[in-house]
Order: sequence, then structure tokens, then C-alpha cells
Amino acid sequence: MPSTVWNTFGHVKPYTPMSLKKLTRADSYESFDPIYNLKYEYTIYYGKYTMNKYKFVLSSTLANLFTCFAGSHLTVLTKK
Repeated sequence: MPSTVWNTFGHVKPYTPMSLKKLTRADSYESFDPIYNLKYEYTIYYGKYTMNKYKFVLSSTLANLFTCFAGSHLTVLTKK
């Protein structure tokens, strides 16, 4: 099993932005404490890292338009 699936020290499971949206929506069937008071705000996608800042800005812009170009992302959740 790859180390990205479960963090054995904190039992952390990575979630995609879409799954976070589903977990935190009002009609979600999930109601356990860690997500009960959270609300999905937005996701920022980053492009592939490159030493050229102009290429990085361009690839990050493309990543937000087409997620297939994303290198990584930052998802913002807030308390309800």
C-alpha cells in the first residue's frame, strides 16, 4: 500500500477537492465530528513547479481552468 493512502502516525487520509465538497455539503450523510462544523470554501490549483516563474504562473492558471494540468492544490475549509 502506498504511503500516500494512509499516514500511519496520524491516520490521515488524503481527500480530493471533489470529495471534500461532497463531505461538507448540507445534505451529506456524513456527520462525524471532524467535518460536522466545516464548510467548503474553495480550491486553488497549482501548476507543475518550474524554475521559470512565468511558466509556473501560466501552468497554475491552466491548472485552475483545467485540473488535468494541476500539480497540487490547496483546499480551504472554514467553520460553519
